[in-house]
Amino acid sequence: GSEKPETYEFLPVMNAWLRDHGMPEVTVVRYGTATAKDGSGTYSTLEEQLLLLGTLPGIVFGFGSSTYGKSCSQKWKVGPQERHDRHHPVAQQGWFEGRKVTRCIGYDCGAADSKRSDIPEDERYQYWYPLRTWGWDRERCKSEIELAGLPLPPKSACWFCPATKADELREFVARHPEYVPRILAIEAAAAPSLDRSVEGLWAKPCKGTRNAEKAHPGSWTEFLTGSPLDTIARTNRINEEQLIAASKLNRKSRGKNVEGQTEFSL
Repeated sequence: GSEKPETYEFLPVMNAWLRDHGMPEVTVVRYGTATAKDGSGTYSTLEEQLLLLGTLPGIVFGFGSSTYGKSCSQKWKVGPQERHDRHHPVAQQGWFEGRKVTRCIGYDCGAADSKRSDIPEDERYQYWYPLRTWGWDRERCKSEIELAGLPLPPKSACWFCPATKADELREFVARHPEYVPRILAIEAAAAPSLDRSVEGLWAKPCKGTRNAEKAHPGSWTEFLTGSPLDTIARTNRINEEQLIAASKLNRKSRGKNVEGQTEFSL
């Protein structure tokens, strides 16, 4: 629910290509709606969860999973897929017959993806990494997408992912300046609960001793505005209910293909 706009825009393009080549379209699965433990409200996207609970993605605090990577990926991506698979008639028939389902995962053979641990087989699933089998790295994948006549989509990730690099954030906000208030809102909502070990979405500052361009503070707010998060968030309290409602409105508008932006005053 919090991917970059270009990712959602690429979906119908990809589905058209799949149909033209006799393949099934992409099946979109979602986490659903959850209620905060304190009963303060509900959320259906990671952005809404962060705003409602006043926190940041788990990776900021070092939470992760050795099998699936970031804890937010486990909850918002892996979990919904697993629930879908458990009820898929083909998968159920295979398990009934004592066979395993093969899951194909798009890890490439480049240095970054090669660091990911291979997922071990279990009683239901075995895993295959076709890009690694073919010897394709990220650049080869880009080349093949373009050779197929498709536009090149961005790397799939939440637009506020703490793993975002400084130059990637600069590029994103240059394309989508309307997202800056939403970035500031996420950090501002979490600010009252942060201690000195976490400044914001990047947690701690990077000195960039080898490359000055990579230097950045721990807070995206400070990186984008030049002002520390404390200055903005702690002296200008934000109406979290308004922010959550705006996030839900943005999600509904995107689904209806309605243009419109929600502004926040900080």
